[in-house]
Amino acid sequence: MDYPDYEKVAQVLEKMDSGASAAEAHGVLCGMLLLDVEVDVSTWVTELVEELDLNNVLMKEQLPLLKTLYQASVQSLNDDLLRFRLLLPGDYVPCQSHAEAVKKWVEGFLYGIALRSFDEKRLSADGLEVLKDYAEITKLEIDDLGDDEDSQAQIDEIIEYIRITVLFLAEELVPKTTAETVH
Repeated sequence: MDYPDYEKVAQVLEKMDSGASAAEAHGVLCGMLLLDVEVDVSTWVTELVEELDLNNVLMKEQLPLLKTLYQASVQSLNDDLLRFRLLLPGDYVPCQSHAEAVKKWVEGFLYGIALRSFDEKRLSADGLEVLKDYAEITKLEIDDLGDDEDSQAQIDEIIEYIRITVLFLAEELVPKTTAETVH
């Protein structure tokens, strides 16, 4: 299942008066899902929208797109083909904006983990190192980034590192079980 368009998710969050960017919202969701596979859409959306009122028709109309993002995220985190990706703006934005979205995604991810009462003992030393790396990513100075190929390549490397390490964390925190058949 494909993720919905970044801009459409951003518009939905804006209509719902969420202070979260689309990248941050996706990070929150992924962090929550890694620690609690039972997290549902309403629990996640409640974290994004302070004054969530499901009796409000305008808010209710926005939910299908967020449900699509939720379902696509659950599927991609559990995908054996490792197709998980971060919800980020496309290549049409300047490098600084792209880097800012990456930082917001990581901030959201760390927040999502914190929401689920994370116990560090569940992770290996490598897993804990990944979380330290994420904390460093949130401190990146992006004002010095140019809008050139080298800067974009650096951002792409960080995105790929996050993508792979989220899958690593998922494997540590929610190991997949394989059913063996006995004949």
